[in-house]
Amino acid sequence: MKVLLIVDMQKGFMKNDKYLLLNQKIANLINKKIYDKLIFTKFINDKSKNALYQSRLNWYRLETKAEQMFSIKVPDDAVILEKYGYGLKIEDLEYIKSLNINEIDIY
Repeated sequence: MKVLLIVDMQKGFMKNDKYLLLNQKIANLINKKIYDKLIFTKFINDKSKNALYQSRLNWYRLETKAEQMFSIKVPDDAVILEKYGYGLKIEDLEYIKSLNINEIDIY
């Protein structure tokens, strides 16, 4: 299985034109339809989940739905994995492992 993993491409992280270029590159890859599975991670800075960014870094961006929105169009068949820190939950990692991936591109 060939997978495209798109990490935290959300409006709250888009800081300059380089991100816009990256958005276009990812959109082009998605449009080529060369991947068996598209997986997006979505960072949520949620104080009710003891968000690491708030408790340790005093960083409060990506709390709002507007900032959490993806900066590129997410296809209907894509999988979205929500996360509250740097890494994924164990069950999300187990899901990825279960896909028997033989090729993965990460952006």
